Amino acid sequence: MGENMNDTIKEKIFFDNKGYATTKEISGKGINRYYISNLQKSGVISKIKTGVYKWEDYNFLYNFELVDVSKIVPKGVLCLILH
Repeated sequence: MGENMNDTIKEKIFFDNKGYATTKEISGKGINRYYISNLQKSGVISKIKTGVYKWEDYNFLYNFELVDVSKIVPKGVLCLILH
């Protein structure tokens, strides 16, 4: 995959969505699903669940595991218990 395509996907899709994107958002920008597969195989993005991806080198300023959970279960309720 060309570096230009990587930059396009990174800047126009993932970084606009704070490091996350769905297959629908990526396909909606005219990017072929083939590129999603290549990015995942090369370790540039990781699959959180079917249709939801995270850009690995995004500069997350928060606990991204909690965001991962919110992306996996968007209408779920997260309960944190401190011991």
